[in-house]
Amino acid sequence: MLSFQNLDQLSHHDKYLKTIFGQKKFFFVGGMIRDLLLDRETNMDDVDITAWWTHEDIKTLIHINNKEKFSFFDTEKYGTMTIIPKDQIDTTIQYEITPFRTETTYSDGRHPDEVVRSDSLLEDSQRRDFTINCMYYTRV
Repeated sequence: MLSFQNLDQLSHHDKYLKTIFGQKKFFFVGGMIRDLLLDRETNMDDVDITAWWTHEDIKTLIHINNKEKFSFFDTEKYGTMTIIPKDQIDTTIQYEITPFRTETTYSDGRHPDEVVRSDSLLEDSQRRDFTINCMYYTRV
């Protein structure tokens, strides 16, 4: 049985991220969503989100909205940025924001030849494995 009420545990993350991104829509994604739904113990300090924003959009939103309150850095070539709140004393919460992406062919059968940004949630979901990473959640 799925425990949808566990998704309420994301409310403090949602509020914090809205201080950075305003009312722009984003999605929590991945294993944390799966674990909450299945009532499993999960690491609530490692939060993955995705949105249709470009890498530059993310940087602009960060600079506009109190960048002195957190550290941020690029973590990979696919446009992922990591945000770490500076006011965390006991724990280090990490927010990894990755723009929607899509993939091209797989010449070696395992790794995509190219990963490119997408504007489509559907295209982004088609490249993810369904068991974990294809679970999206947004608070309204």
